[in-house]
Amino acid sequence: MWTKIWLLLVLGIAIAFSFLLFRESEVGGDKFLGDQISRSLRFAEAKSVWWNAPLILADTRGVYDRYDLDLTLFDVSTGLASKNAVVQGNADIGMVASTPLVASALAGEDIVILGSYVFSSDLLSIVSHAGEAESWWTESVGYVPGTISEFYMISLLRDEDREPVYTSEEMNLVKLTPPGMQPAFLRGDIRSAVIWEPFTSLIEKAAKDAEMPVVVRSVPDIYALRLYFITDRETWETKREAVLDLTRAVSESSASIEREKEAARVEIESYFDYEPGFLSEKFDRTDFSFTVDREAIRATLEREAELARAAGIVEAFPDFSEMLSVLPEVREALR
Repeated sequence: MWTKIWLLLVLGIAIAFSFLLFRESEVGGDKFLGDQISRSLRFAEAKSVWWNAPLILADTRGVYDRYDLDLTLFDVSTGLASKNAVVQGNADIGMVASTPLVASALAGEDIVILGSYVFSSDLLSIVSHAGEAESWWTESVGYVPGTISEFYMISLLRDEDREPVYTSEEMNLVKLTPPGMQPAFLRGDIRSAVIWEPFTSLIEKAAKDAEMPVVVRSVPDIYALRLYFITDRETWETKREAVLDLTRAVSESSASIEREKEAARVEIESYFDYEPGFLSEKFDRTDFSFTVDREAIRATLEREAELARAAGIVEAFPDFSEMLSVLPEVREALR
């Protein structure tokens, strides 16, 4: 009888111990799964432009890999599309210029800026058919609405005291995608194109190959492009360490470009299959430094907002405080 009791007791202890082991593994599994989820980030990039070099080289040089992130990279056509992907919940991280952030702040979209990693006043131009450059605003003009293309066009008009032409909607404006500019220009559907690099240079080269005389004009002092690294508030709150590690990776990539700019330029030219030296001047004049300077970033955004208000695109002046609110913490994390 006692033997049976002891057997039942041993069996009961074994069952209880097994149950505890199962619960421990279950909890551990949940924790492991949670850790995986907290390290996973979806990043909407725009790799069609060479001046996104910090993101391109962070990927090709394996910088992202060193931070043990579960990173999903996917390409979009513009910074506006990247920002929209974050707002719509299709991406956790994005990159965007100042222009879309003005409308974003006014709309109360829950975007926060993690830093800026590109700054240049030399990346936008207007390409016109020869003989029409001096009166470009009187003919059909291709542009990309809601982007730096539109704001650079407004800056050109303001510089030439022609801003009322835009605000009164007298211009023949043709909405296009960046890749759509070149064929539209060569067909004669548009007589001028206001666009950023590399599309400016590609239109110029294609026109030269077609023996089509063109005039390319850039006015560097009238408009400065700043590119931002962004996320949404929920991602910041729930995946902060992963977001900060990704920010560290981009900052590291930016710093390596600034340290060895010629080597980085050669890599980027190879990545896009450009002829050696194709980017030599513009790449060297582009500042790829990663900055979390809140006041410098605020100043750029406010200049953009003032330009939008003067052109009648927006009526109110946005408050960027929430958008800039995490920069002090990012600064500490990058020390």
